[in-house]
Amino acid sequence: MNAYNYFIILISIIILIYSIFKHSSQEILVEKGGEIITTSKFTFTKKTIPPILISIILFILGLTFRFASSQNYLLVYNSITGSYYLYKGGINFNVPFINEVSIYDGKIKVFPNSQKPFTIWSSSADGIQIGLDLRIWYSIDTSNIINLHKLLGNSNYSQIIESETKSITKIELSKYQAAEIWTTAKKEFSENIRNALNEKFRNYGIYINSVSIEEVKATPEFLKTIEEIAISKQKAEKLKYEIQSEELEAQKRKIQAQSKAQEIEIIAKALSQNPKYIDYLYVDKLSDKVQVIISDKPNFINLEKK
Repeated sequence: MNAYNYFIILISIIILIYSIFKHSSQEILVEKGGEIITTSKFTFTKKTIPPILISIILFILGLTFRFASSQNYLLVYNSITGSYYLYKGGINFNVPFINEVSIYDGKIKVFPNSQKPFTIWSSSADGIQIGLDLRIWYSIDTSNIINLHKLLGNSNYSQIIESETKSITKIELSKYQAAEIWTTAKKEFSENIRNALNEKFRNYGIYINSVSIEEVKATPEFLKTIEEIAISKQKAEKLKYEIQSEELEAQKRKIQAQSKAQEIEIIAKALSQNPKYIDYLYVDKLSDKVQVIISDKPNFINLEKK
């Protein structure tokens, strides 16, 4: 039974007690020890019938009806036929002492439900102790509630989730290098744990929605190793940049040399066709401030066509 049922039963009991004291108690005079005294006597009157009937009806309703929200599931077990019936939310009629009703919450829950996650320490593939702060989101498999009820019942599943998570995490952690968990493989690792847990809980009727690694802890020795790896990586990146810069500079010099060679080839070809072309090159290289050239030739530049 849930809170609704207990509330209805409580109301019925309160009405019954109130009606008895209100309508069944009468003041009468009795003789006791030679004295006349006043006392109370309970007598059944017509006024007590309606509240008693109301109490009985409410009590029966409290026993026979089950209330559940739209996110909950009502599992009804008939003790005579041995059959199970599953209903989603709403109001369900229950025959007392024949039907047993269990209500399963379909919402996603988190383990642990406290602010502090639970930590698992184990060895990685390279023998380094790693601590993982885990938090797991799970829900019931609504297509497998009957099997869940038979195996685990409608209880807190934290104990089995914690036990299986510890076992699977240790197995998965032994497949990875410590540095991988610390750097690149965290997402892949948590997904592997989720898949392994779902495979384990498939027959139980529990579904793991997500596994979150909130923090990776390590010993001081491992932290020093990680720092050394980071420094080595930075040095490697710097060396790679320097090599690329040198390659680019060499490429630049090669292009410049090819361009110069092409220029010399063109000039040599022009000189072979017209030797006086060298006079033009001489003048072309002079400063813009030079206005007069002294020469013993009547025509300093005479480019003849051949």
